[in-house]
Amino acid sequence: MFKFLVVALLAAAPVMAQAEIVTRNVRVADLDLRSPAGLAELDRRIDRAARQVCETGGVKPIWEHRIAETCRTGAVAGAMGEREAVLAAAQTTRLAAR
Repeated sequence: MFKFLVVALLAAAPVMAQAEIVTRNVRVADLDLRSPAGLAELDRRIDRAARQVCETGGVKPIWEHRIAETCRTGAVAGAMGEREAVLAAAQTTRLAAR
């Protein structure tokens, strides 16, 4: 079973000329992914990890806010494939336990 889901994206900070791949692990082993509460917590953790990866912090111009929001949206969308794999594994484990 999966213990972590990885939120990864190509993050290009506005002031940097180079792009880098930034990842955050999202802990899932402690969640009951068969429950609505567990799924909601998984989604919160994915969103939190995306914000950590994409935020530059501090006061910034509106265009940087827009870049950070686009980055966050992309990171969350990118994590959806792994999210579905984790959910499928949880479902398989549930069926095997019957």
